[in-house]
Amino acid sequence: MFSKISQIGKTFADEINRINDEVNNANSGEQVQIADPSIAKKILNTKTPEISNLTNPDDMERESTAESTGSDSEMKERLPLGEQSVSKIEELIPGTAVPAASLPPEIRSKMNKFLKYEKKYPELYNAYKLEKKKTALVKAFENMLKEQTPCSSIGELNSVRDYLNGLTSKNQMLNDELSKLTKDKKVADEEISALKKSMKELQKALTTRKSQEAEELENLRKENKTLKNERLNKHKELTEYEPLAKENKKLENELNVMKAKIADHETERQELENIMQEKDSLAAKLEEKCMENGEIIQNTRLLENNLEKSKEEFNKVKIEKEKTRVALEEKINDLEKSLESNKKLNDMFRQKIDVLNKKSVGDNKDGPVNVKANGGLINGKKGGKKKSKKQNSGAAACDSILAQSSSSSDVEVVELKHKVEEVEAKLSEEQAKSGELENRLKEKVIEIEDLNDMLRNVADSLVEAEKKNKEVADHQKKVEELELKLETKKSELEMLRIQNANALEDYEKTKKSLSQKAEEYYNKYIKLESELSLKKEDISTMKHTIEDQESKICTLELSLNEAKANEEKLEAKNKKLREEVSSLKSEIEKMEQDGILHSSLKSDFEKAKLELSKKEKLLLEAENKIKFIQEEKSKINDSIIELKVQNKELKQQKLKFEDTRSGLCSENEKFKNELNESTLRINKLSLENTKLVKLYEELNDKYEEAKNFKSNSSSQVESLRKRVDELSMQNNEYENRIDMIQEELTQSRNMLQERNHEMGTLRKMLMENEESQAHEIKQLKSKYDRLLEEKEHGDSEYMVLLKNKQREIDELKRSLEKMNLRVEEVELHKNSLMLEIEKLHKTNELPSKTSTSKASSLADIHPADTEEYNSKVINTLRVSLKRAEKRLKEIEDINSKLRVSNQESSEKLIRLNKKYKLLSQQYKRRLSDASASNSRKNSSINLDEGEADVLQHEPKELSDTQSEQTDVKEKVTYIKNVLFGFLEHKEQRKMLLPVIKMLLYMSDDDTKRLTELLE
Repeated sequence: MFSKISQIGKTFADEINRINDEVNNANSGEQVQIADPSIAKKILNTKTPEISNLTNPDDMERESTAESTGSDSEMKERLPLGEQSVSKIEELIPGTAVPAASLPPEIRSKMNKFLKYEKKYPELYNAYKLEKKKTALVKAFENMLKEQTPCSSIGELNSVRDYLNGLTSKNQMLNDELSKLTKDKKVADEEISALKKSMKELQKALTTRKSQEAEELENLRKENKTLKNERLNKHKELTEYEPLAKENKKLENELNVMKAKIADHETERQELENIMQEKDSLAAKLEEKCMENGEIIQNTRLLENNLEKSKEEFNKVKIEKEKTRVALEEKINDLEKSLESNKKLNDMFRQKIDVLNKKSVGDNKDGPVNVKANGGLINGKKGGKKKSKKQNSGAAACDSILAQSSSSSDVEVVELKHKVEEVEAKLSEEQAKSGELENRLKEKVIEIEDLNDMLRNVADSLVEAEKKNKEVADHQKKVEELELKLETKKSELEMLRIQNANALEDYEKTKKSLSQKAEEYYNKYIKLESELSLKKEDISTMKHTIEDQESKICTLELSLNEAKANEEKLEAKNKKLREEVSSLKSEIEKMEQDGILHSSLKSDFEKAKLELSKKEKLLLEAENKIKFIQEEKSKINDSIIELKVQNKELKQQKLKFEDTRSGLCSENEKFKNELNESTLRINKLSLENTKLVKLYEELNDKYEEAKNFKSNSSSQVESLRKRVDELSMQNNEYENRIDMIQEELTQSRNMLQERNHEMGTLRKMLMENEESQAHEIKQLKSKYDRLLEEKEHGDSEYMVLLKNKQREIDELKRSLEKMNLRVEEVELHKNSLMLEIEKLHKTNELPSKTSTSKASSLADIHPADTEEYNSKVINTLRVSLKRAEKRLKEIEDINSKLRVSNQESSEKLIRLNKKYKLLSQQYKRRLSDASASNSRKNSSINLDEGEADVLQHEPKELSDTQSEQTDVKEKVTYIKNVLFGFLEHKEQRKMLLPVIKMLLYMSDDDTKRLTELLE
């Protein structure tokens, strides 16, 4: 009997494990969905069916038994014998070949009840899944609370309120500090505005001074202009020397004025030297004060270092305090959970003992039924957390023990009572321990509050010290800035001294040189003007001569033109006479040849000869005249050239004289400009002197302010020293407490080392998976690269073919153009031949028949040859055109084929890209599945071990709760280590990303956000 019950328990446990595995697998897929806020809202809004709405199969069974007995009897009466037999055969137990009629009525009723339970199972399963999702959401919310707040669960309402109140108080503190800073800023702005006003007043004073100086400059310029006008007037009156003497006197007066101004500047320079001596003494005093400030700065730095050390120690204490608080909270939670589980077990034991006492007389048959009912309840309640699973398994174990006790004697009941008493004793011990722990917790809380108060005081003192340090640093910076300004002003004053001295020396030198140059230029000017007057007279005489020569040239040119006209007329007459003579001679020769000379003609001939002789004489006279006129023309041309050369030379001399005159004028203007510049320099020096006096006064004021500030800073340093002593005392107290906390830390470190070994094994597994997947990716990439190379090769071949075909097309086009040119040349040749033939026809219209026959034969021969030649050329051109068209068609076909092949290769590439994307997605999914499967295996192993222990031994439940706590801690440390490794090692982020995604139940969007934030 006991063996059967144990077998039933094992099978029951296996089924429960299988259901849990299915639920966990479903949950792992659903956790990604739960991360979506819209899905989470839907899950929380859906209501689980209440117990009152669900019908109990026991009630349904009672109703159905009464109905079934009546209906069965009616059906049997109505149905014939054959059909009754069929219905009996059909009433079989589902899943078996056993007929229901063969079983006893009790078992049949149980089977019916079981079938009804099976119908209700999907509803219960759906409700269980919904509750599981809700618990997952609650866990996610709790994890968020743990990460973002010091609270560890939803039940800690007071701690959440305290946390939020603390945040509000911090915000208030920050707002107060901001208001203080704004007030300080306003005060500083007011000071700045006052300084700006003073600056504006100074600028106004400067502008007034500048306007006065500008007026003085304008007056000087006006005087300068008047001087220039007078100078110009004096230039006109070259012979009169009196105005020049007056100008020299005025210049001497101006020089005397300038000397007086220079003497004033020398007195001012002496005053500046006295001021500089006073400034040097002040600088020495400032250096002494700077030394004192340096000592103060060193002391402040030491204080700052001490403050930084105390801050670091304070931060360490804070961290350790938080760790201890978290550990204590975890312990309290574990104790509360163990108390709840113990109370539930006690209640269960008491209920079972009462039932056993009542049913100790009989009812051995109801034992297995109760076991099954309890099993159903366990099936319904399996699921939320590990605690609920272990309690249900404990209840199953109790049910098995009760089944044994119902079959055994009352002795076993007594043993159970003893066990219950032992458990109660353990409970009381644990309650006492929990009370002690609560007392300790309260003490720790009080200590933590004290520490918080101390830390707040320290923080306040640190804040005040930091503020004072900042003020000291600001004042120090101001002092340094003032020192720098003083040094710059010193250097500027020295530079100004040197510049003033150099300017005075330069002024004296320039004054001497300018006076010498003025005298030299004046003498040169007089000489040049006398030379100019002489040259002007020469130029006027030359102009007269040139004008006379030009008038002569004009008359000669007119006579030349007349002579040319006469010459042309005579030449025309001469030509006519020569033509007449030649015609007469030809006629005479003909007449002499023909022998037809008569006496009358002889007299005419003699007259003509006389006229010819006269005309020849006239021609000779005309030729002599022409020669004479040409000689005179050449002489006149030579004289014109000589006059032009003389004119050019005179113009060049005139230009030289004008250049020298302009040079003298420019030198005069330079001299005046130098005088103006020297006056401007003197004005600038006076302005700079006034500025330096003002700066000296400002520096004295700042120096007095620095003195006052130094006296105030010494008192502040003494107060800071006292504060530092107090902080050092508090620091010693904190160090003692830190030593106590470090001892507790060593224990946690040992636990961490054990978990690091497990982390190493997990990492090795992940590395192996990733290496295999990386190898697959490399293979795919190599395939992709090969295909790309093939595509590039095909593209290159296609381009080469295209280029070749393009070359052939270009060659054909060129050949066509050449042929067209040939045709045009042939046509031109033909036209030229036709024109020659027409010319020959015209020329050969002579009386000779021989010439006409020859010309006609030539005209007949040439057109026939040209026509034959043209026909041959046209035929060859047609043949070449046909060949070119055929080749073009072939090239177009090849081009279309190449386009098709290019399209196919591009389509192949697109497909390969798609395949590559799909493979990369599969690779990512495999990574996530592998990491999830590893975590599930670990969790399933832990669950199986816990359930086996509960089924074997009841007292081991307490140890299981402790192991659960350690498991939770180990998992937390594991997650922490993974996160730290992920953040520390940038190279391993890609490796650890899927692990973090699995541990934190992150979606793809969350991972993207995380990667973006890290980048």
